[in-house]
Order: sequence, then structure tokens, then C-alpha cells
Amino acid sequence: MRSSVPITGVMIVNLDELFPVLKMLEAYPFYAVRNAEIELIVTPDDGTIASELTRAFLKYR
Repeated sequence: MRSSVPITGVMIVNLDELFPVLKMLEAYPFYAVRNAEIELIVTPDDGTIASELTRAFLKYR
């Protein structure tokens, strides 16, 4: 039985960390992630991937 620990924030510092975070969010029920915030640290060439992450995350809010 999984405990429901709220996610209060996630900082992504490189693209290697991006997909595991999305998978983690998918594993939590909606109430656990609806108030979470993701702070993106991106370089200019990562802008497209950042906006993809933002869209993916917003569906959980």
C-alpha cells in the first residue's frame, strides 16, 4: 500500500531528470500533485522540451 506524500516542488536541472519526474507524477493520484509546482531551469535550446513538460504537467493541476 503506497503512502500519499504530497509533492511540494520539483526542480529539474537537466533533461535526464525530466522523464523520471513525469513518470513519478503519473504514479500519484490527482490530489497528490494538484498543488505541486515544477520549476524549470532550461537553456535556450531546451525551450521546446520545457514547454512540452509544462503542457504535460498542467493536465495534473
